[in-house]
Amino acid sequence: MLRDEKVNAIYWKNFNFAVMKASDLQAIYKQAVQQSLSFVCYRLPGEKQIFHAMNADGKLVKSAELVEMAADAHFIFAPFHAANAAVFVMPLTTNKQEAGKMIDVYQPEKPAKAANKQVYMDLVDSMKSAINEGLYDKLVASRIIMDEKPTTFSAALLFESLCTKYPNAFVYWIFIPGETEWLGASPEQLLKSEQGKIYTMSLAGSQAFVEGQASYHWGEKEQKEQEIVSNYIFHTMMASGVTALKMSDAQTHRAGNMIHLRTDISAEIDSVNDLLSLIFHLHPTPAVCGLPKEKAMQYILDHEMHDRKYYSGFLGIIGKEMNCNLFVNLRCMEITQNQLIRYVGCGITADSNAELEWEESVHKSQTLGRVIDELFPQN
Repeated sequence: MLRDEKVNAIYWKNFNFAVMKASDLQAIYKQAVQQSLSFVCYRLPGEKQIFHAMNADGKLVKSAELVEMAADAHFIFAPFHAANAAVFVMPLTTNKQEAGKMIDVYQPEKPAKAANKQVYMDLVDSMKSAINEGLYDKLVASRIIMDEKPTTFSAALLFESLCTKYPNAFVYWIFIPGETEWLGASPEQLLKSEQGKIYTMSLAGSQAFVEGQASYHWGEKEQKEQEIVSNYIFHTMMASGVTALKMSDAQTHRAGNMIHLRTDISAEIDSVNDLLSLIFHLHPTPAVCGLPKEKAMQYILDHEMHDRKYYSGFLGIIGKEMNCNLFVNLRCMEITQNQLIRYVGCGITADSNAELEWEESVHKSQTLGRVIDELFPQN
């Protein structure tokens, strides 16, 4: 059975997602802003087509209500912590788009506050101590980088550049009037399903990519972190009643300017109810939260200096006949009137080193940061 609590997911009813060139998106976005329409565009990993949609009506959904929507395709945008969101978007119509309305503004539990190096390292050390005390197997420490928005900034141009620079990422740009605007290039699949065959990945352990380096050494910390995430996903899927469950060996995987350990996991599933239940049991995985999951999430809510909002949530398409293509919201940023707020995080285990975790977070922040600096240099 699906949980009856609010998922607080933002979704679009999709009759016909249009294929667009990225250079045309600015005009569509401008129309969405002028008419208070919600807007989303995305590019799937390994593909060249760009899809977009605009909406004029919608509702806040519970997980159980998603079953009723299974006859049509939807775009879904869900936060890290389900209790945080209280917003809607508008469903898409193909024959007319009536003027929309401002969405109820998201109320974060904490004001946006960036942790400096020492504060972040202190958080890592406190997490490591809690793990060594036997309270947790793993935790994830995230932070935000708050930059002034360049005067020449164009989300459409950034989206186009990310599609070119990161061909194997899920690149997206989403705008919700009166609510929020996000953009990102995620390397991590949460769950993909096509006619009952499902696929996911365990992506954990990180190193900076080095041009020309043929092989990478993975230490005990990274291997243990990967094992924790892989075992959680495998056993969660097993407990959900899937069949033909398979898990590959870990392999080195490049994601932009980072290298990770990746394990592929596949299975078969019988019904849309089982699929939706599995999605919300997997999310958030230990790759972005920790283990035990509920305790780790509460630790994060209590100790991080910021509200994660939609960072490390999930997004993507839930379609017809048990089809879905969902991704974890990583390598992403929030766009405000005056700021660009990048979100990054690192997995913490008993073997973590605070200095190295800080350096890893800096490397991850450059997935977007370097592209922004190249496109919109500031004197």
